[in-house]
Amino acid sequence: AILSYKDPVVYSISPVGAGMPITIQGDNFGDTVDLVEVKIAYQICKTLVMLVKHRVVVCTLDQEMGIFPIYIMVDDIEIYCLYALTFNPQNNHFYKSSTKLLTYEEAQLEASLTFPFELDFPPPLPAAQFPDGKLVGYLGTITSPSEFEFVKKATTPYSYAYFSAQDLSGSGLFVFGDGPEQGRKFANATSDM
Repeated sequence: AILSYKDPVVYSISPVGAGMPITIQGDNFGDTVDLVEVKIAYQICKTLVMLVKHRVVVCTLDQEMGIFPIYIMVDDIEIYCLYALTFNPQNNHFYKSSTKLLTYEEAQLEASLTFPFELDFPPPLPAAQFPDGKLVGYLGTITSPSEFEFVKKATTPYSYAYFSAQDLSGSGLFVFGDGPEQGRKFANATSDM
Protein backbone atom coordinates (compact mmCIF):
# COMPACT_ATOMS: atom_id res chain seq x y z
CA ALA A 1 0.00 0.00 0.00
CA ILE A 2 1.22 3.48 -0.86
CA LEU A 3 0.67 6.09 1.84
CA SER A 4 0.28 9.77 1.08
CA TYR A 5 -0.25 12.73 3.39
CA LYS A 6 -1.95 16.10 3.10
CA ASP A 7 0.35 19.09 3.50
CA PRO A 8 1.28 19.67 7.15
CA VAL A 9 -0.28 22.72 8.82
CA VAL A 10 1.05 24.58 11.90
CA TYR A 11 -1.49 26.19 14.25
CA SER A 12 0.56 27.02 17.32
CA ILE A 13 3.96 26.73 18.98
CA SER A 14 4.87 26.88 22.66
CA PRO A 15 7.35 27.97 24.17
CA VAL A 16 10.74 28.44 22.50
CA GLY A 17 14.01 28.37 24.38
CA ALA A 18 17.27 26.45 24.44
CA GLY A 19 16.80 23.03 26.02
CA MET A 20 13.10 23.60 26.72
CA PRO A 21 10.47 21.24 25.32
CA ILE A 22 8.80 22.98 22.36
CA THR A 23 5.27 21.90 21.49
CA ILE A 24 4.07 22.37 17.91
CA GLN A 25 0.38 21.81 17.24
CA GLY A 26 -1.09 21.47 13.80
CA ASP A 27 -2.40 18.78 11.53
CA ASN A 28 -1.17 16.20 9.04
CA PHE A 29 2.08 15.42 10.90
CA GLY A 30 1.70 11.68 10.27
CA ASP A 31 1.43 8.98 12.90
CA THR A 32 5.13 8.41 13.65
CA VAL A 33 8.12 10.73 14.06
CA ASP A 34 10.17 8.49 11.78
CA LEU A 35 8.80 10.44 8.81
CA VAL A 36 8.92 13.92 10.42
CA GLU A 37 11.67 16.56 10.40
CA VAL A 38 11.27 19.92 12.17
CA LYS A 39 13.46 23.04 12.06
CA ILE A 40 12.82 26.23 13.99
CA ALA A 41 14.66 29.37 12.86
CA TYR A 42 16.75 27.08 10.59
CA GLN A 43 17.88 24.93 13.55
CA ILE A 44 17.08 21.21 13.60
CA CYS A 45 14.81 20.16 16.46
CA LYS A 46 16.28 17.35 18.56
CA THR A 47 14.57 14.53 20.44
CA LEU A 48 11.40 14.73 18.35
CA VAL A 49 8.41 13.02 19.99
CA MET A 50 4.90 12.53 18.56
CA LEU A 51 2.66 13.54 21.48
CA VAL A 52 -0.64 13.20 19.58
CA LYS A 53 -0.67 11.35 16.25
CA HIS A 54 -1.01 13.69 13.27
CA ARG A 55 -1.47 16.76 15.52
CA VAL A 56 1.22 17.45 18.16
CA VAL A 57 5.00 17.05 18.13
CA VAL A 58 7.45 18.01 20.88
CA CYS A 59 11.17 18.67 20.42
CA THR A 60 14.10 20.70 21.82
CA LEU A 61 16.66 23.14 20.40
CA ASP A 62 20.35 23.39 21.29
CA GLN A 63 20.26 27.19 21.31
CA GLU A 64 17.62 29.89 21.21
CA MET A 65 17.51 31.63 17.83
CA GLY A 66 13.91 32.86 17.56
CA ILE A 67 10.69 31.13 16.56
CA PHE A 68 10.23 31.52 12.83
CA PRO A 69 10.34 30.26 10.22
CA ILE A 70 9.08 26.84 11.24
CA TYR A 71 9.98 24.16 8.71
CA ILE A 72 8.20 20.81 8.82
CA MET A 73 8.70 17.91 6.46
CA VAL A 74 6.44 14.87 6.64
CA ASP A 75 7.33 12.02 4.27
CA ASP A 76 8.89 14.40 1.68
CA ILE A 77 6.06 16.98 1.90
CA GLU A 78 7.56 20.19 3.27
CA ILE A 79 6.15 23.52 4.40
CA TYR A 80 7.58 26.74 5.82
CA CYS A 81 5.45 28.57 8.34
CA LEU A 82 6.20 32.26 8.95
CA TYR A 83 3.68 32.76 11.74
CA ALA A 84 1.45 30.76 14.05
CA LEU A 85 -0.20 31.17 17.43
CA THR A 86 2.52 31.35 20.05
CA PHE A 87 1.70 30.30 23.62
CA ASN A 88 3.26 32.10 26.59
CA PRO A 89 3.18 29.78 29.64
CA GLN A 90 3.98 32.71 31.97
CA ASN A 91 0.52 34.24 31.51
CA ASN A 92 -1.43 31.56 29.56
CA HIS A 93 -1.91 33.93 26.62
CA PHE A 94 -1.63 33.15 22.92
CA TYR A 95 -0.11 35.62 20.45
CA LYS A 96 -0.48 35.83 16.68
CA SER A 97 1.33 38.23 14.40
CA SER A 98 0.26 39.09 10.88
CA THR A 99 2.20 38.94 7.64
CA LYS A 100 0.13 41.87 6.32
CA LEU A 101 0.44 45.59 7.01
CA LEU A 102 -3.02 46.50 8.36
CA THR A 103 -4.99 49.53 9.45
CA TYR A 104 -6.12 49.66 13.08
CA GLU A 105 -9.63 48.51 12.10
CA GLU A 106 -8.29 45.66 9.92
CA ALA A 107 -5.95 44.54 12.73
CA GLN A 108 -8.86 44.57 15.21
CA LEU A 109 -10.96 42.47 12.83
CA GLU A 110 -8.17 39.96 12.21
CA ALA A 111 -7.42 39.72 15.94
CA SER A 112 -11.06 39.07 16.81
CA LEU A 113 -11.39 36.11 14.45
CA THR A 114 -11.87 32.85 16.29
CA PHE A 115 -9.62 29.84 15.84
CA PRO A 116 -11.96 26.88 15.27
CA PHE A 117 -9.53 24.11 16.10
CA GLU A 118 -9.32 21.96 19.17
CA LEU A 119 -6.29 22.66 21.33
CA ASP A 120 -4.37 19.56 22.40
CA PHE A 121 -2.22 21.63 24.75
CA PRO A 122 -1.63 23.50 27.08
CA PRO A 123 -3.33 22.25 30.24
CA PRO A 124 -6.95 23.43 30.49
CA LEU A 125 -7.29 27.21 30.51
CA PRO A 126 -10.16 29.30 31.88
CA ALA A 127 -13.36 28.67 29.89
CA ALA A 128 -13.79 32.44 29.40
CA GLN A 129 -10.90 32.33 26.91
CA PHE A 130 -12.75 29.71 24.85
CA PRO A 131 -16.41 30.67 24.37
CA ASP A 132 -18.15 27.87 22.47
CA GLY A 133 -14.87 25.91 22.55
CA LYS A 134 -13.10 28.41 20.26
CA LEU A 135 -10.14 30.66 20.97
CA VAL A 136 -11.22 34.32 20.60
CA GLY A 137 -8.57 37.00 20.09
CA TYR A 138 -8.10 40.74 20.59
CA LEU A 139 -5.36 43.25 19.82
CA GLY A 140 -2.30 42.81 21.98
CA THR A 141 -2.05 44.33 25.45
CA ILE A 142 1.47 44.21 26.85
CA THR A 143 1.38 44.51 30.64
CA SER A 144 4.91 43.59 31.76
CA PRO A 145 8.54 43.69 30.59
CA SER A 146 8.67 39.86 30.46
CA GLU A 147 5.58 39.78 28.24
CA PHE A 148 7.19 42.39 25.95
CA GLU A 149 10.35 40.23 25.68
CA PHE A 150 8.23 37.18 24.83
CA VAL A 151 6.36 39.08 22.09
CA LYS A 152 9.65 40.33 20.60
CA LYS A 153 10.78 36.69 20.25
CA ALA A 154 7.43 35.67 18.75
CA THR A 155 7.55 38.36 16.04
CA THR A 156 9.75 37.99 13.00
CA PRO A 157 11.07 40.25 10.24
CA TYR A 158 8.31 38.67 8.14
CA SER A 159 5.45 39.71 10.41
CA TYR A 160 3.83 42.62 12.23
CA ALA A 161 2.58 42.77 15.81
CA TYR A 162 -0.47 44.92 16.53
CA PHE A 163 -1.25 46.43 19.92
CA SER A 164 -4.08 48.58 21.14
CA ALA A 165 -3.52 51.78 23.09
CA GLN A 166 -5.56 54.94 22.59
CA ASP A 167 -5.44 58.57 23.69
CA LEU A 168 -9.17 59.25 23.47
CA SER A 169 -9.07 62.60 25.28
CA GLY A 170 -6.00 64.00 23.54
CA SER A 171 -4.38 64.58 26.95
CA GLY A 172 -1.42 62.24 26.39
CA LEU A 173 -2.90 59.57 28.69
CA PHE A 174 -3.00 56.33 26.70
CA VAL A 175 -5.29 53.48 27.74
CA PHE A 176 -5.58 49.92 26.45
CA GLY A 177 -8.13 49.89 23.64
CA ASP A 178 -8.97 46.19 23.47
CA GLY A 179 -9.03 42.94 25.42
CA PRO A 180 -9.46 42.38 29.16
CA GLU A 181 -7.31 45.43 29.99
CA GLN A 182 -9.49 47.79 27.89
CA GLY A 183 -9.71 51.21 29.53
CA ARG A 184 -6.78 50.66 31.94
CA LYS A 185 -3.81 53.05 31.82
CA PHE A 186 -1.15 52.05 29.31
CA ALA A 187 1.19 55.06 29.47
CA ASN A 188 1.30 58.80 29.96
CA ALA A 189 3.05 60.43 26.99
CA THR A 190 4.45 63.23 29.13
CA SER A 191 5.93 61.13 31.95
CA ASP A 192 6.21 57.46 30.86
CA MET A 193 7.72 57.75 27.39
